[in-house]
Amino acid sequence: MVERVSHEGTVVKVEGNDVFVRIVQTSACASCSLSRHCNSAESKEKTVVAQAGADSFRVGESVLVSVSSSLGHKAVSLGFGIPLALLLAVVVAANGLTGSEPVAALCGVGALIPYYILLYVFRARIGDVLRITVVRKNS
Repeated sequence: MVERVSHEGTVVKVEGNDVFVRIVQTSACASCSLSRHCNSAESKEKTVVAQAGADSFRVGESVLVSVSSSLGHKAVSLGFGIPLALLLAVVVAANGLTGSEPVAALCGVGALIPYYILLYVFRARIGDVLRITVVRKNS
């Protein structure tokens, strides 16, 4: 059984097969009944792009946006896990070779630049793998 992470959202724009959906991400505190008395409650609006396929959606329509949890883990790994491992490996190696912590830190940060450039260059291919689905809320 594939677990899915879903969020309710509203269609804000439709361009061809792409559906732009605004979702409101809330922390657990924001849904708490005491949140108005507490400063830790927060929520953020985000717009995600999903491919609609054969379905047609209208602006303002209420939908569910979802992704499988395994694909979510892949996305987190690409965005945070691999860069962290790369940064640490380069900092340790550069510090061992040069003995200078500032140089090692600069090398570590510098190693992230080509990584994120590659992510940007291959964003379409990555987007094909990390597919976000959108369905009507009443379906």
